[in-house]
Amino acid sequence: MEDILLLGKLQSGGLNVRIEEVNLLQLVENIKSDVDLGQQDGRTLGIEMKGDLVPVMLDMRLVHQSILNLVTNAFKYSKGEANPRIILDFTLGECVALHVEDFGLGIPKDEQERIFKDFYRSEKVQDIQGTGLGLSICTEFLKLNNCKLSLKSEVNRGSTFTVKIPKQR
Repeated sequence: MEDILLLGKLQSGGLNVRIEEVNLLQLVENIKSDVDLGQQDGRTLGIEMKGDLVPVMLDMRLVHQSILNLVTNAFKYSKGEANPRIILDFTLGECVALHVEDFGLGIPKDEQERIFKDFYRSEKVQDIQGTGLGLSICTEFLKLNNCKLSLKSEVNRGSTFTVKIPKQR
């Protein structure tokens, strides 16, 4: 129910965006602390960093929620597989790339665009709890921060969601 209310608020323009300087490594480490505690299978979130840390301007609350959603999905859809990980890449010119990578189910090519739509759930994950709103909300939160979300996935090999975050000028 909360997701539906949040989506309505988002789509009506009723969400306040508070842009501030954010340390992405600290944000990711905070998410790791939260997520690792809740993993009953003993898996943990890996973190890798390429290049030198640079601050970015974002709404911390919205981006935290977006990345947390991607990480939670990485664990949820890769049960029994290797640890999901986040790769922060500061070596790109105009943006920072944040990759959330898992080694789980993967997403069929014909569903890769649809998973970002409201209420869409793949038939192959009907036995896994979810509303079909998480990625839709995540996408909207990231758009509000001038970020872009993309996906690379291969069935039975895993998925990588990439968030491209503009660097400060």
